[in-house]
Amino acid sequence: MGYYEIPRGCTTKELADELEISDQAVTERLRRAIVALVTYTLPIGEEDQ
Repeated sequence: MGYYEIPRGCTTKELADELEISDQAVTERLRRAIVALVTYTLPIGEEDQ
């Protein structure tokens, strides 16, 4: 729906309405997804040096 486009194609409220969940649930899920993406895709740690 364009949430990550610049400018944004939609708001978290619009995502929430589409997914039939609360706006707060959308923002929490997006935050968790971003953390997981960064954690599992960026090489960080002693084994990478």
